[in-house]
Amino acid sequence: MVPVLNNQRGFTLLEMMIAVCILAIGLLGLAQLQVAAIQTNSHSSAIQIATGLGQQVIEEIAAMKGDEAILQTEVPSTTDPLPLWTAPITIAEGGGTYEIRYSTDVDYQGLTNVTQIKIKVTSQHKVRSVLGAKAQEIDLTTLKRYF
Repeated sequence: MVPVLNNQRGFTLLEMMIAVCILAIGLLGLAQLQVAAIQTNSHSSAIQIATGLGQQVIEEIAAMKGDEAILQTEVPSTTDPLPLWTAPITIAEGGGTYEIRYSTDVDYQGLTNVTQIKIKVTSQHKVRSVLGAKAQEIDLTTLKRYF
């Protein structure tokens, strides 16, 4: 007759429960990291779209002739609210809606035929980021010289 060995060892139920709890805590940390990454990507996308829209306005200004009213009429940056640029709200495909406003400083710092134009692009929706949800705002400045 062959003797049966009863010397088998394994994990107890308590050890398995502790291991599962440690694994769950680790996975929750990874899930929170994933949420933070998604929010950061959304914030980055909003900045990129707002900057692109502001750059588009600057390109429109660069193409203007010197006798355009925007280059001849001063709109101080203290004006509240600033005038809207062309359409009141710009819709960026897949990126939400943005409002573009501007101010001008004719004969900038005493330089004749030079106008400083400040562009402010503001998202109409709150963008979630790691620091919380807020409207995204981008400021751009350009100088236009004309003859």
